Amino acid sequence: MTDYTGKIKIYVYSSLILSLICTLLYCTSYLFFYEADIGYFKSSALLPVISGALTVTSVVFMLTAFITIPKGTLPAAAVTYGRPSKLAASVCAAGFLGYAAFRLLSLQNEPTASPPLTLSCIILSALSAPFFLIIAFRSNNAGGGRVFAGFFPIFWVAVAMSESYTNKLVAMNNPVKVSFLMAALAVMLFMLYELRYLLGRGMPRAFLVFTLAGIHVLAVFAVPTLLLAIAQIYKLTDISAGAVVCLLLGLYIAARLREFYIFLMGHTQEVPEPSGAENPAESLSEDV
Repeated sequence: MTDYTGKIKIYVYSSLILSLICTLLYCTSYLFFYEADIGYFKSSALLPVISGALTVTSVVFMLTAFITIPKGTLPAAAVTYGRPSKLAASVCAAGFLGYAAFRLLSLQNEPTASPPLTLSCIILSALSAPFFLIIAFRSNNAGGGRVFAGFFPIFWVAVAMSESYTNKLVAMNNPVKVSFLMAALAVMLFMLYELRYLLGRGMPRAFLVFTLAGIHVLAVFAVPTLLLAIAQIYKLTDISAGAVVCLLLGLYIAARLREFYIFLMGHTQEVPEPSGAENPAESLSEDV
């Protein structure tokens, strides 16, 4: 049996690195080459072109992994969380805890805020942080229960983002909101790292690879837009901000649902365990 572990790691880390580079380049392009008069970049700007090319390249990496790695090569339950995943989880946990603390401290100073909505943010963030902390500090294999627990952060992000964009007392340049959006970016990168779960079977595998590619493209181009809104270079309308949030969360939830389906299918069917060096769990015992 061919060992595809090395090739899988190449695809995973290439996608992560390209995602970070694309985001940095696109942010730099907006800061230095954006013309507010024409609503676009300067005609001589090369960074937006380079960022777009790298975005396409990273998506090609995902599609290449989908094509070249045989289905069922590596059971998802046999893959451990690596350092990039732990780092992303740590950032998410810190952002969630910080935002929850901010909402608690400012609860008395916001008479127009909705108490049930704010309370929901606090409760869901309290449930989300432990989920990410477990991933950050433990190296156990991913199981269906942990994937299902991942819905807590999704609900929290949806409620918290809605509360942030509708509450006029939360300034767009608030440093707490900046930290929260960085945690949201870490969630997107965390999903990119889960490219390893694409090695399932048939339609779930095809569906997940395209949803992850969509998340990547939206994250690269949506995050700089949100950063510009925070810096008040220009202001997003409620409709456009809501559209960005709904697109990102919709794709994220769809990918999570499909991932959970893959786990259910894997746990309800008996998969023969390879022996010796061909055991993928053993080959990944020293996961980076």
